[in-house]
Amino acid sequence: MGKGDVVEQHGDRALDLMQAAPASPTKAMVLIERARLLMLAYQYGRSRVLLDEGLPMAEEFGLDRLRASGLVTLGTMPGSDLAVIKSGIDIALRTNDVQQIQRGYNNLAEGMWIGGDVQGSLDSYEAARRSLFSRRYWRTISTASSSR
Repeated sequence: MGKGDVVEQHGDRALDLMQAAPASPTKAMVLIERARLLMLAYQYGRSRVLLDEGLPMAEEFGLDRLRASGLVTLGTMPGSDLAVIKSGIDIALRTNDVQQIQRGYNNLAEGMWIGGDVQGSLDSYEAARRSLFSRRYWRTISTASSSR
């Protein structure tokens, strides 16, 4: 069984601890990661507020991987432009952040599918697959799963 209420408590506690803290890489990470979890819980308003504070901080401190995550989160929310996800993917590709590359392409594909762009969705999934192969991660993943 999930413990969403415990996760919620810990996430809010992290925000409380950072509330009065000055801008820092740690504060940016807490804001953007909490925003991601709130987005997944359909709490879009709270998520956007945290991203509005966290994304400029991530940019200020040159935290490109964190910026990629925040942009993918922001672009995934209803009413957002899919170009925001694409911006996050571009940063993730430049920084070789496989997690955000895959997350970004997946969320982009889902957004395209929902918007009726089936071919765009399939193209996004194909780009995700190609990025794994081009970075040689597929060999590592397939080797690890075949040894189970």
